[in-house]
Amino acid sequence: MMVFSIAMYSAITGVPLFLQTLMGYTSLLSGYATAPRGIAAMIAMPLAGYLMSRVDARWILFFGLAVSGLGTFQLGNVNLAAGMNSVAWPCFVQGVGMSSVFVSLMAMGMGTLRNEQMANGSGIFNLMRNLGGSVGIALTNTFVSRGTQWHYSNSIPHVTVYDPVYRQQRQMLQSGLTPLTGAPRAAHQAQGLLQGIVLQQSAAISYIDIFRWTALMLALLLPCAFLLKKVTTRAGAAAH
Repeated sequence: MMVFSIAMYSAITGVPLFLQTLMGYTSLLSGYATAPRGIAAMIAMPLAGYLMSRVDARWILFFGLAVSGLGTFQLGNVNLAAGMNSVAWPCFVQGVGMSSVFVSLMAMGMGTLRNEQMANGSGIFNLMRNLGGSVGIALTNTFVSRGTQWHYSNSIPHVTVYDPVYRQQRQMLQSGLTPLTGAPRAAHQAQGLLQGIVLQQSAAISYIDIFRWTALMLALLLPCAFLLKKVTTRAGAAAH
């Protein structure tokens, strides 16, 4: 539960930050793009609970981890030209997977406990979820900051007059700015715009790295689903 929470809260935190800081989304538009995750959870959670009495909970957990990883990996393919659908659909897939994992893990965790142990067991379970979420959020912010610096430091050496792509882009920007601000100032503005583009792309790559590493983390959790004991779902555990 803790490792899964680290992975999923990393993605949950990263998506709105990516949309608002790099793609210019407002808070409202960012909410629209990520809302399918909650909609999917409302649909999938009761369905997962219904299947618990008919399917081994470990298979539901395996399915949830795989689907969560798939949705997160799809986020790792976005870029700064992506539309809202490119974000909304992976979020929907994540919502289906998250619900399946939460329901199955809770049922298996509570299914082996006596009634008087339920409260303590539920408290420990939720503690691990909250602790993992806090770690995931902290790691996301740290890795975005450091990843942006690392990618920027590796990209900026190519922004040189000896690079033909740089010369072409700078000349194009300078030609467009010259009628507005004059030739001397346009040269400095073109240089600043290109530097800003490199910084923006470096930040975007750092977010993509986080999504892909998170997907890998979820993939590595897949075999762990079958290391858990098979538990017969109890009505009390499911209700709790």
